[in-house]
Parts: sequence; structure tokens; C-alpha cells
Amino acid sequence: MEASNRKVTDTAHTLNINMTLDTDAALTPEESQSPLTVIVQGQPAISAETGELNPKIQPGPVADKGNAVEPKLQITFGTFTVKNGEDLKVEIPVIGHPAPKIEWKKDGQAVKETSRLEVANTPSLTVLHIRRAAREHSGQYSVTACNGSGKHSGEIAVVVFEKPGPPTGPVRIDEISSDYVIISWGPPEYAGGCQLDNYMVEKRETLSTEWQTVSATTVRTTIKVTKLKTGNEYQFRVFAENSG
Repeated sequence: MEASNRKVTDTAHTLNINMTLDTDAALTPEESQSPLTVIVQGQPAISAETGELNPKIQPGPVADKGNAVEPKLQITFGTFTVKNGEDLKVEIPVIGHPAPKIEWKKDGQAVKETSRLEVANTPSLTVLHIRRAAREHSGQYSVTACNGSGKHSGEIAVVVFEKPGPPTGPVRIDEISSDYVIISWGPPEYAGGCQLDNYMVEKRETLSTEWQTVSATTVRTTIKVTKLKTGNEYQFRVFAENSG
């Protein structure tokens, strides 16, 4: 899946600050076939003693051991990505005779099929189908093909891209003066399945309902906000963004 270029944000932590004239104040920051069946046809056998027909011998299956093929999974990619809410279908060709038995596991546990996660198998293909992908579908999946000739296993990773969690709060004051303040915060605990791009920092005066962008490109977890008015009280909020 190709990742979108749109930015995704989540909730923010806020901080109220009352600006003062104290310029010295500062705080310290912390694959497959069916088995062959052989049928022998001929004239019914007649008993020499009774002149009656002998019971028929029923034909049965004969194992086609000469054509047995060890199973093999043809996994092309190791990682599959999908956006939150979209569908993902992973198709893996299977080789083997007789047709191998397929087993899927997620994070070491047998895959539990639901209305949103299904496994479908044919003699030559196994399919993992995820509908409306969510974070719970992310993880390491293993698949095993097994028949009388042997066993073959492989692994894939599924990554679901979604919006990141909020930055870890609270927002801290590292330094404050009459017309500027330095604030900091922690990175979000969940980055949305991909790398964070940046943080967006906004401010507003507590008597106003209009938020103003301080920075939309901050990559660090700290920023110096300048041009503040002495005596005014400000509120700040921080969002994390990724390209998921």
C-alpha cells in the first residue's frame, strides 16, 4: 500500500501561562493433485467346487508416493502495509503433493477468524484477508504448509498506518521571561505504525477562541515561543504528525 502524503494528527496537551515581567525566572527541564485410484477389471472368478461366483474384491486407493512433493510457500514480500480502515489481501502461492495443510498464526497464537479477518486456502494458494484494518491487525504472522513429505514455514509482518497518539504530557515550562517562553513535551507512546514527521505547536490568549500556529515543522520536543505580550495569559497545545 502506498502511504498518503497527508498529515495525520491527534489530540494535544495544553498549557496555560501567565506572562510576567520577571526576566530572571527560569525552570530546569527534565501447489497439488488428488491421490490416484487404480481399478483392475476382468472376468468374475468362479469357484471350482461350488460353481458360484467368488465375492468381488473392491478396488482401493493406491498412494502415489512416486509423485510426492514437499510443500513450499512462495513468499515474495516480508512486510505488508495498509492504512487504517482499508482492506489488505495477502496471497501466497503454495506448492506440494498431496495438497499441504495450511496453518496461520499471529504473534505465536493460532489466527482467530472474524468478520474482518479471514483465511482461505486452495491446493495452490493461501490467502490472508483483512477488512477495515485496525491497530489490532498489526503484528507478526507465520504460515506453515505441511503434508506427508515435509513441512515449510514462513513469516510476514503486517503494519497498519494510523494517526499517532498525543505527545506525552504534561507540557513543561523550561524557561520563562517577559516576552518569551521555552516549553517541552515527550513523544507519543504510539507513533501510528510509522515514523513521526513533526510536531505542530499552537497558542492562544486565554480570552480568545482563536488558535494561532507557532510552528508546524518542529521536529524536536521543545520550542521557544517569542513575541508574547507582557501581562497576558497564554494557552499552548501540541500535536504529533506522521505521513500514515
